[in-house]
Amino acid sequence: MKIHWNNIIAAALGLMAMVFLLRYREQAVALLATAKRIGPGNSPEDMTLGLIVIGMWAATLVAIVRILTTNKND
Repeated sequence: MKIHWNNIIAAALGLMAMVFLLRYREQAVALLATAKRIGPGNSPEDMTLGLIVIGMWAATLVAIVRILTTNKND
């Protein structure tokens, strides 16, 4: 039986993210709510923060998909 470290690392990161979201629920919701502020009528700082949050979500999604779809024939 061979250990697939990519899957273990992905599971550990997912578990750490869940613990973080459960412990700091209010702060996480406040951070994720800033993604709504990228439209007109908001300050440039709010729009920048909203774009940063969306970029972090996109990068996380790409990393998860990349880890799970990597097919190594070890």
